[in-house]
Amino acid sequence: ILLRRFRTCAVDHFIEIAVSVFVRADKKYARQLREVYSQIRAPYAQAGACLVFGMCDMKEEIPFLLKEYERFQMSYPDEGFEQHPLLALYVLHGKM
Repeated sequence: ILLRRFRTCAVDHFIEIAVSVFVRADKKYARQLREVYSQIRAPYAQAGACLVFGMCDMKEEIPFLLKEYERFQMSYPDEGFEQHPLLALYVLHGKM
């Protein structure tokens, strides 16, 4: 249910709590989140998902996170969404 709601919800507080749950849950849920990433409607939720991938040590997602970082910078320059994939990249590269 959480995964389904995460794909469609745009409420920031819910998204933040869900990200926290995904990070602490079994890694299989982070992989499921990656599988449905293209269906996530809210850009803030997409950004949060990127952070989940980093926090769950999904190194295979580094190229994807780089692309998302660039996309968020271009598409949402005033929102700061790019900070989520950037932080995920720092985590994956052992800088945090």
